[in-house]
Amino acid sequence: MQRNNLWTSLLLLALIAALCGSLLPTASCDTKTNAAQSDDADDDDDDADAVKVLAVQPPYGPIEGGTAVAVLGRNFIDQASVTFGDSEATDFEFISDNEVRVSTPPADSAGAVRVTLTNADGGSGSLVNGFRYGGEPVQIDWCNIQHPDNYVAYEYFPSGTIYGRVYVEGCTEGGERCAELIGALGYGPTGVDPSTDPTQFGWELAEYNTDWPGDEAKEGENNDEYMAVIPAQSAGQYSYAYRFSGDGGQTWTYCDTRDEGADPGFDAGALGLFEVRDELQVDWCVIVEGSQARSTAPDVESDPIYGQIWIEGITGREVNSPWVSAQIGVGPTSGQGGDPQSQPADYDWFDAEFNGSSLAPEDNSEYMRGLTRASAGSYGYAFRFSSNNAHSWTYCDTGDGSNDGFQPGNMGLLTVE
Repeated sequence: MQRNNLWTSLLLLALIAALCGSLLPTASCDTKTNAAQSDDADDDDDDADAVKVLAVQPPYGPIEGGTAVAVLGRNFIDQASVTFGDSEATDFEFISDNEVRVSTPPADSAGAVRVTLTNADGGSGSLVNGFRYGGEPVQIDWCNIQHPDNYVAYEYFPSGTIYGRVYVEGCTEGGERCAELIGALGYGPTGVDPSTDPTQFGWELAEYNTDWPGDEAKEGENNDEYMAVIPAQSAGQYSYAYRFSGDGGQTWTYCDTRDEGADPGFDAGALGLFEVRDELQVDWCVIVEGSQARSTAPDVESDPIYGQIWIEGITGREVNSPWVSAQIGVGPTSGQGGDPQSQPADYDWFDAEFNGSSLAPEDNSEYMRGLTRASAGSYGYAFRFSSNNAHSWTYCDTGDGSNDGFQPGNMGLLTVE
């Protein structure tokens, strides 16, 4: 059984390490240092929309089939189909985009099979060893919060990935997922023991990640690793814990951050700490000099227009920061009564593309976008930036940028002729 393995992932670039803990299903943190981080779903929309099968409850039943089970996951739609191995389940019932219910088909022999859900639009997801024919409940021998012990994020952003590991003698060995296991990550108020009052915590179903070698089996692999994220929370401090079930969710074993995990008993004083800070603020932004005016023809995209943003400690990196949302808007000029800050609905807004960063000491990040209008005329344009998932925007003009507030008379001018 593993007690505390050496984390062996490769070191990433400094920014990536600072943002370690994304939602990417194959990602794994390689450092015990935690910084403000962001859900990587902003960078991987395809993964955020992907069909996921995370658990089957209960995860075992007789080979004759007919077991009523709940298939749990993400992004399910009605009119889906579920297969256990190569056989299709019956009695399909759509409950929500996170749950469907079916009856298991019969199997030729005992053993674990892959469970696959396929939506009517062709999207599908599967869980290796999702159901074991001839299986029965198993006893959790050991589990812990593997990494990290604490996490810092900002309002409107979820945590990064938090990992938990679990050991079941005779089941988690062998390099494959133990079919009988269900894992969940819980979060709630500090000072509350989730093992005695689990309803005080919110619980996110964890996704199986990989197997890890144990101390007694240097050449084998005896722990299963799971991963999940804490949804965006308001500013404050929260505790988190993992829990695992080997009997379809009827009973749970709770896990803390200690290397021994649940082996000597769960310790509510050793929970993970999730700190949520007030939202980031855009310190400054501007329409870059040389981008004050553009000319083009109808239905022809103009030359790129450039905007820069500065957020202390966040911008100025070689890669785009997931904290930053950048848009350029085009609409009536100030002479036509236009003001994108007070009347943003009068403008068409387009996402701007990251164009690199300036060198220190400026530490600005630059974004760009060309504009197209169908009709000849004069149009005003402005950049706007957000650091809190577009809950609020800072508007920028061509003068002193946002330093003196947005001035409609300092908008950029697009001439279409």
